[in-house]
Amino acid sequence: MQLNKLIKERRIELGLTDRNLAKLAGLSIHEYADIEDDPTEAITVLPLKDLRNICTVLRLNLSTLLRCAEILNDENSNNTLELMPLNELIKKQRETLGLTMDELGDKIGFYEQAILDMESSCDYLEGWSIDLICHLCTELRIPLSVVINR
Repeated sequence: MQLNKLIKERRIELGLTDRNLAKLAGLSIHEYADIEDDPTEAITVLPLKDLRNICTVLRLNLSTLLRCAEILNDENSNNTLELMPLNELIKKQRETLGLTMDELGDKIGFYEQAILDMESSCDYLEGWSIDLICHLCTELRIPLSVVINR
């Protein structure tokens, strides 16, 4: 099922209006309306931190929601990877693959500075969409669940 429909159904199930949910998640009604109206908005535009907020309000597990929407399918993640701070994991995987920051940036469509920033801050990816994070995870061979389950 599409992610926007799953979110809307859960909101209705909990008896919340779209305005209530938007306010509780820290979004404008216009931002939230786009999420329910567009099947790709929550994946391609919405920052991860905002999707986490919506899940908190809806009392949903983000991994479960993404699995139901058939976005997350890496069920068997590596526990060793999950223990490492995300910024260190990104750097380690980049170096293991023999990529420079500039090369990784080219692969995902970002400047080297973005790679430096993500390797310096554990929270850097919270401002990225799921779609961009999936692309990064693919290039670094990191299961998406390792990133979103933090």
